[in-house]
Amino acid sequence: MVTTSFTWPVVRPRVVVSRCLLGEAVRYDGDHRASEAAAALAAVFEVVPACPEAEAGLGVPRPPVQRVAGGGEVRVRGVEDPGLDVTAALAAFGAGFVQRHVPVHGMVGKARSPSCAAGDSPLFDCAGRVLEEGAGVFAAALRRAWPGLPVADEAGLARAPALFAGQAAVFAHWQSLGGTAAPREARLQFHAAHRLRLLAHDEAVLCRAGRLLLADPAAYIESVMQALARPPDTAGHERALARARRRLASGLPAPRLRALDEVVAAWRAGTARLEAVRERLRELAAEAGEADLAGASYLWPHPAEAGLSPAPAGCAGR
Repeated sequence: MVTTSFTWPVVRPRVVVSRCLLGEAVRYDGDHRASEAAAALAAVFEVVPACPEAEAGLGVPRPPVQRVAGGGEVRVRGVEDPGLDVTAALAAFGAGFVQRHVPVHGMVGKARSPSCAAGDSPLFDCAGRVLEEGAGVFAAALRRAWPGLPVADEAGLARAPALFAGQAAVFAHWQSLGGTAAPREARLQFHAAHRLRLLAHDEAVLCRAGRLLLADPAAYIESVMQALARPPDTAGHERALARARRRLASGLPAPRLRALDEVVAAWRAGTARLEAVRERLRELAAEAGEADLAGASYLWPHPAEAGLSPAPAGCAGR
């Protein structure tokens, strides 16, 4: 039986990056927050620079703004002048941005920004008390346009660049098939390709995602991307490798299985890298005619994941 290995879509994933993180002096105070990790993305992704506040015409420098809850909605108002309301300007910029850049596969935003934060932008009440933290209004607009879109801030990207790269690559694959509008067979194809990868990250999410795949594709991809935001630990890799071995057990002679066991043992002992195990699994899947295993993205990391090493602690670095 001829097997077909997994092939990533021929597309360079497109990632929106806050312009201040790329060294542009567009912050409210006229400064920047250059991030080496953000700048490094340009080597492996198509980077789309964006500063919603500057590009919405609020100026540089400009009065600082914050997210404020009131009247059942979130507004973006001036910190020092609550009468300054820039909600409509930011919403208009976000809507135009979505129309101009289709699709987007990831975003790296400035932490705590009322427009670009991934999830730690403070939401104040009218008395100035912090109610909660959440996504900035621009980041939230992108997530509404593309459910499941991976969003990170500069600190998270610096800690685990390969992890974010993997998320963006998987999301690019999802979008290439049609996203939430993908036909049934395409969604099944996507799930089959990434099932082993998801098992390594979060077994519980894998079970839940399978039930959502056909019933609610938006909830499905949201759950998948949330799971992929957490690096797999050693136990997660053990789960994935054990599942792969079971697939091979009936189709290979004992000596070939021992060859796999030897390289897995070397990985456990710290004398072989996970990529050596994946390479052996790719070889054995082809021998055994296991098309599903040969087509698992877990065995074929995206080039960006290697290009943005080091991998997260406890992940492929061991």
